[in-house]
Amino acid sequence: MKDMVTVNVTGVIRAPVGEVWSIAREFASAWHPAMASCELAEGTDPCAPGALRRFTVHGESQRYAERLTEFSDECRQLAYRLEEGPAGLEDYSAAFELTPASWQNWTRLSWSGGFSCARDQASAFWVGTDRIYRHGIDELARRLGRTPGAGAGGAVACAVGI
Repeated sequence: MKDMVTVNVTGVIRAPVGEVWSIAREFASAWHPAMASCELAEGTDPCAPGALRRFTVHGESQRYAERLTEFSDECRQLAYRLEEGPAGLEDYSAAFELTPASWQNWTRLSWSGGFSCARDQASAFWVGTDRIYRHGIDELARRLGRTPGAGAGGAVACAVGI
């Protein structure tokens, strides 16, 4: 039996939304700390829907491929789906959006994803996905000279379907 799982993480980065987006928008770059390598495998514009990135993750032999499905500089959002990844993880898609936080000149980043998997794998896949999102938010803060943890301070995660 398959479970449908969703992961939602929201964090605040103490930097202007334009500065955060200038890093996060680069779909085919290895800005995420888990990525050992990342390359544009299909397409000529890494920010155009249809672009395919292939990447490896530190400490894993698994190769991953993700296709960009939506991209908007104006709305500062993108979405993608997994085309190659771990056995048992199916129909994975994710999106994130950056918006100005309602205080200071900070950024709110909302990152969400959904997938299906066997019930006995749901917890492990949820934990791994939540960790990836949180580490990504922390890395964006770090790259902008902000303290990790403060960047995603107060990050909230929730899951449905486990």
